[in-house]
Amino acid sequence: MRLQGVEQRAVVVVHAVSMAAVQRQRKTVRARGDFSHPLQVTTGRCRTWLAKRRLHPSSTHTHQRSDTMDSAYRLLLSVHGLSGLVALIAFWFAAFAKKGSPLHVRVGQTYMIAMLGIIVTAAPMAIMIALRGNSGVATFLAYLVVITASSMWLGRRAIRRKRDQTALRSGIYPAVAVSNLVASVTVFAIGQQTSSVLLMGFSIVGLLIGVKMLIRRARPLAMQRWWMKEHIAAMVGCGVATHIAFLSIGINRVIGMLDLHAPDGFGLVAWLGPLAVAVVSGLWLDRKYVPKEHAGAAVATRG
Repeated sequence: MRLQGVEQRAVVVVHAVSMAAVQRQRKTVRARGDFSHPLQVTTGRCRTWLAKRRLHPSSTHTHQRSDTMDSAYRLLLSVHGLSGLVALIAFWFAAFAKKGSPLHVRVGQTYMIAMLGIIVTAAPMAIMIALRGNSGVATFLAYLVVITASSMWLGRRAIRRKRDQTALRSGIYPAVAVSNLVASVTVFAIGQQTSSVLLMGFSIVGLLIGVKMLIRRARPLAMQRWWMKEHIAAMVGCGVATHIAFLSIGINRVIGMLDLHAPDGFGLVAWLGPLAVAVVSGLWLDRKYVPKEHAGAAVATRG
């Protein structure tokens, strides 16, 4: 019994000595900086972070990828917004400038470059937005890329192929028309599933672009200044897409930043308004710059 008592006391003493050593080690660690200070990353915190990183390396890499994507998205958004602002200003300068004048040509080139910046930045932005789970906005943005790029391409091509209407409507022309039809049907279907009036209504734009392109490929315009009519229609359509995107997305962001609320029905006005202005301005520009002619299609194809 005495031996057992001595052994127990010895175990207690050894345990106390070992615990004292552990306490001294912990105090040493805390002395070197184990306190979580908000303005200082200490050695203790670094060891804790490294230990967590070894235990959960995938979580760290996920956060790094997320931060990289956020930075890339903010950069794309800044370039996209700046390009959109330049495009809006250049569009109205070109609209009021005398058609064919040096000012109109220079401002038109500026507008095309700005629109190219919008398209180049909008495509990856749509992918990033889709990866975040916001499929509605991603679909709308991707659809805008398709119809805007088509109108921009057709407007520039009409000027460059103005001496040969057959050359304008050859090559990738049918593929561009079909892509607008496919995009229109896709957007309408998604809008119907999500009960989005904006998507269903705006799908009409792609439908009109695609159908008109295919009709004019089968039946070329029978007028000498056909290229002017094509150019005006394409640029007006491009302007419609730009203004709808600005009113539907850009203005909403500004309203949100100012902690304001858009009035009821603003979404419908955002796309109905530009469409109405486009129809009126298109008719007026056609009447002014494309006089009625009765020339045959053969004359039209020769320019």
